[in-house]
Amino acid sequence: MQRDARLGLWLSLALTLFFVPSPLWADSTGYLQGTKREKQKEMRRISKLLGYKCTACHDLKKSKDFSKNQHGKAEEARWMMELSVTHAVTCDFCHAKTPKGAEKLNYTEKGKIAEVMIAWAMEHGKPCTACHGKKFELTEAGKKAKAEKNYPIYEPTHPAAE
Repeated sequence: MQRDARLGLWLSLALTLFFVPSPLWADSTGYLQGTKREKQKEMRRISKLLGYKCTACHDLKKSKDFSKNQHGKAEEARWMMELSVTHAVTCDFCHAKTPKGAEKLNYTEKGKIAEVMIAWAMEHGKPCTACHGKKFELTEAGKKAKAEKNYPIYEPTHPAAE
């Protein structure tokens, strides 16, 4: 009898974990890791990098719980965090320091390439992972597309020589 009760308990736990949506028991993006303090430190670093205040993504009047008060740029930020986890990079892989209140974000060279490629991928309905792996290295499919020149060409803009 006791054995059946334990088996039932384990089965209930397994089924609960299987059917409970992951955001209830895990960080939904996987980007922010560590303690609450460590997560806050990383978010402050990101907001300084991008030149945004916390209120660009969070409505502090609605709730002090940052996971429940999202608005504004939060959806885009969450997508970028998921992309960062998928490709094992941090925000500063693509984003360069941007002054507060700037009209446009600053990008690294990799970020400028990503901006062009993201627009192309969305237009063609392809995820970044169709051609890229970790650190955005090309997969075999990506190498083939590059060889066939089957993607937009990014030409870096260099200041004119004086």
